[in-house]
Amino acid sequence: MKTLNLLLGSAWLTTASLLSALPAFAQSKPIALVGSSYGKYEIKAIVKDLLPASGQKGLLYEDLGEEFPVADLDRYRLVIVATAVATPLDAAGFAKLEVWVRDGGHLLLIHQAPNAMAGPEASVKATPFAWAGFSRAAYHRTLVECALLAPDSRVFKGAFEDDAPKKGKKPEWMMRANMLLTTKGGPMENLVGSPMGCLVGFAPIDRGWVAYLGHEWFRLRAAKSDLDGSWRRILLNLVDDTVSAKP
Repeated sequence: MKTLNLLLGSAWLTTASLLSALPAFAQSKPIALVGSSYGKYEIKAIVKDLLPASGQKGLLYEDLGEEFPVADLDRYRLVIVATAVATPLDAAGFAKLEVWVRDGGHLLLIHQAPNAMAGPEASVKATPFAWAGFSRAAYHRTLVECALLAPDSRVFKGAFEDDAPKKGKKPEWMMRANMLLTTKGGPMENLVGSPMGCLVGFAPIDRGWVAYLGHEWFRLRAAKSDLDGSWRRILLNLVDDTVSAKP
């Protein structure tokens, strides 16, 4: 387990020696980071440049590599899955994931993570994510112009200066093609998207939530498509939403 924002000289203090000094929320449960394929670059960017900017001091996280922690979900407050996992979940794994979310767990899925977790045999009609209100992520070969559909969502707190999207000033990332297919009447709310799908989604589910972000932040930065920092702010809001919550 690693701790951010707590330094002694040039070396990190060990987690064990820090626990008595950490706030109660930080002592409870860390964040789990999972990513395979290009997701490794996303996790690296999150660890290096995003988590240190969190409003929460003493933030704990664990980089779990390529495998989703099905057997250890209760150890974590938030699991971030970037792009891919090495092994899809089976029916028992999805059942445990649903229980964990309903009991207060938080799941952030980035880019193609829903498809990787469900595996190649999952379809729109037979989706293991039905309880969360979506089926799979779809890539559109042509650009899809998205709109800000729920501007008052807490996910966007501080993200847009002077309500820019309401005034027609959209960030470049709203012109993109990787989107989540939501199910009618399900809990996944399309916060940024179009009739063709959801680019930013948020689903409150009992005591927890599932969120979806269609972009990989490391690619947006490389392409200079997040110059106003709004996508970064959305990521930070989701992280801070969980670490500031009561265990």
